[in-house]
Amino acid sequence: MKKISERAIQLLVDIANYKITEAKTKAAEEISILYNIGEFIGSKKFKYSSDDRTKARQWCEILGIKPATYNLDQSSRAEVGKHRAREKKSGINVFSEFACFKPLTGMPKVNGLPIHIPPLSHANIRPQDVQSIDADALFVIENLETFVEQLTCLLIDEKLPQSSIAIFRGSPHFGGNMEKVANKWGKEFNIPRYGFYDYDISGLIKAVEQKYDYLLLPSTEQIIDFNIKGNFEDLNQQQMELYLKFNNTPPHWLKKHIDLFKNMGGSFTQERLVSLGVSFSLVPMESVIYE
Repeated sequence: MKKISERAIQLLVDIANYKITEAKTKAAEEISILYNIGEFIGSKKFKYSSDDRTKARQWCEILGIKPATYNLDQSSRAEVGKHRAREKKSGINVFSEFACFKPLTGMPKVNGLPIHIPPLSHANIRPQDVQSIDADALFVIENLETFVEQLTCLLIDEKLPQSSIAIFRGSPHFGGNMEKVANKWGKEFNIPRYGFYDYDISGLIKAVEQKYDYLLLPSTEQIIDFNIKGNFEDLNQQQMELYLKFNNTPPHWLKKHIDLFKNMGGSFTQERLVSLGVSFSLVPMESVIYE
């Protein structure tokens, strides 16, 4: 399940508690993307119906939140700890909008200069400071650990583009939403985008929604041959997203993946698959949706 910011949690609670009917915030955009809650009515504003309040209560239940008693701003540190591990309330960013990136293959250039970065490290750059990117591909990586530590041991069946950049997808607490930035860079600098997400219901839905040119998908044959057991808890939680977005009727392209998850006992994070030596393929988006 995708991480949600504290402000979005508070808005989710307010919607569930009938405290708000409209919102025009980043939190409103966040829960619209993550949970399909709210009707967009223009000017970055969302309106909430009774169905949205039902969804909000359902998601609060999944997240382990009681809307009637949830109020972190007025809670003690011990009480905050009941809701989250970071009881010190240190989730606010001083420098919240930046891209973590590194060369993946070849010698890509940013603002006309080659990127030179030591192994297991990366550079941070503000999106507004990027004037040009010279690369054959832009890989958007969902998880930070994979981005920082595992890209050098990533097994890909096909030959990678000659010159490519990897960028961390970002999160509400680290880097901001870099999926939007990657989409902008792809169009502005004519660079194909490659999405690399967890192999689970949420990851597949999110990657398809982002309309990448290619996806990195694991070898299902190897998952079966290696007898890798999936995470049942994650799969069980993500069934709610399936219900809310597709009325519990998954589209054809997603059904075969769900069948595999159920047969293998759950879904899979990209970190786990990489660490177990599973190889990945570069799959055109058209093949993912229309196969």
